[in-house]
This record gives sequence, C-alpha cells and structure tokens, in this order.
Amino acid sequence: MGCTSVGFILTDKKPVFDILSVIRESLKDFGIKRIDDPRLRWFAEFVTIDFSYSDEMRSLSVFFDCDNDYSESAIGDKVIFSLGAGGVGPEIIRQLCIDLSQFGRAFYTPNDCEYNPEELV
Repeated sequence: MGCTSVGFILTDKKPVFDILSVIRESLKDFGIKRIDDPRLRWFAEFVTIDFSYSDEMRSLSVFFDCDNDYSESAIGDKVIFSLGAGGVGPEIIRQLCIDLSQFGRAFYTPNDCEYNPEELV
C-alpha cells in the first residue's frame, strides 16, 4: 500500500450524512467539479467518494468504525478520512480537517508513512 494523507476527528457522535455533506461541500470549495454520490458507495463500515481533480481520478476513503487506529495520536471515537499522498492530496485532507473540526478535534498528517497525525490548532 502506498502512503496516504490522513485526517481524523475525535467525536463520540457520528452523524454520517452530516459529515458526508460537509465533505462534499469542502471538495466543491476546493474546486473539484465532478464528485460521485457517496451515499451510493457504501462498503461495510466505510464510504468511498470518487472525484476528479485536474483530470486525475481520486478516491477519498471515510471510515466510521476504526476508533483504535491512530491511538498513538489520540484515544477516542474517530471518523478517519484518507487520500493518496500524491499531488494535492495533503492539501485536500488538511482542508477537510479544518471543515470537519465542527464535529470534534481534528488531527492531520500529510504522509502517514513518515508522520503520526498531529492536532490542528
């Protein structure tokens, strides 16, 4: 597996559709024009959101049940989102962290192969 840019929010409540709505608006604000409907992309306990940016197809993964992941950075219930670390992946994940911080404390790493996520302040 390759390196990814990762963000997560600590939240004991996980309003799935509210979170997905904020993600969709954040991607639009970033300038992404083609975004597939995430409600149609359910796989077990996570969602993928496919989109294109600068003629490049990308897939954002959003995990609602991986509360033990990244416990070295923070302990608690999490919503984790990741995107390949290439291109503008780190910038998109950082912006998602900022936009999703309304649901809880946000953590971010531009490259999970080299760094643990740190809290954004």
